[in-house]
Amino acid sequence: NKESQTIPLTDLALKVLNDRYDKRKKTDEWVFPSKSATGHVVEPKTAWRKFMKRTGLQDLRMHDLRRTLGS
Repeated sequence: NKESQTIPLTDLALKVLNDRYDKRKKTDEWVFPSKSATGHVVEPKTAWRKFMKRTGLQDLRMHDLRRTLGS
């Protein structure tokens, strides 16, 4: 719906973001840079495949996470 939403972040989420910031160039504009035309992650298909492989999950879609969060 193109409306901004503010959500609180857990201590773990803040640590992950801070660690990402520390490991990349301070001049990067994006938290999740990409080689895409926009310079940031637009479609996380590759990352999702890696996630599924590493976790051993088989029948999970990104939309499932959205529905779980909503409930």
